[in-house]
Amino acid sequence: MNINIVWQIAAVMVVAIISYIILIRPQLGRLNGQRLFQENLKEGDVVFTTGGLIGKITKLEGKTVVEIKFSELTRMKILRSNVEGYFKDCAPLENVIINAKSKFEGSGYSPAYNRTENDGNYMPN
Repeated sequence: MNINIVWQIAAVMVVAIISYIILIRPQLGRLNGQRLFQENLKEGDVVFTTGGLIGKITKLEGKTVVEIKFSELTRMKILRSNVEGYFKDCAPLENVIINAKSKFEGSGYSPAYNRTENDGNYMPN
């Protein structure tokens, strides 16, 4: 009966070791890589967020907050932990903004339809 218990304990330990090697260790490596990526962000990097937004980093504020420019009118402050990775497979962000603006020209619609000249965010047509 004692030998049976030893074999059961050994089997549980083998499963735990295999689980660590196959599941936990690679995940720790990925987390470490993501942490290093987020620590090495710099102004001018084109990145995407966990929400799928693509923008250019314009300002780093401390160790936890970055400001990202998504368009000429849109800048947001987000946590570094929400920056998922570099977005390399796109045209330069300025070209994307120019193309978006040209779609509105002549359509009668303005992305700044509810803004006035007195507002700091006014964008003339």
